[in-house]
Amino acid sequence: MTSPFDLYVTGLKKAHAMENQALSIMRPQVNRIEHYPEVADRLNQHIRET
Repeated sequence: MTSPFDLYVTGLKKAHAMENQALSIMRPQVNRIEHYPEVADRLNQHIRET
C-alpha cells in the first residue's frame, strides 16, 4: 500500500519533470516567433514563472 506522502512525492517529481520538458520546448520556440513579439513576450514571461 502506498502512503499519502509517497503519492505526494511521486506527484511532485512528475510535475517537476513535466515543467522541465515544457521548458525544453518553449525556449527554442521563442527564437522562432520573432514576427510575433507579443507572443514571444508572453512565452518569456511563462518561462520566467516556470
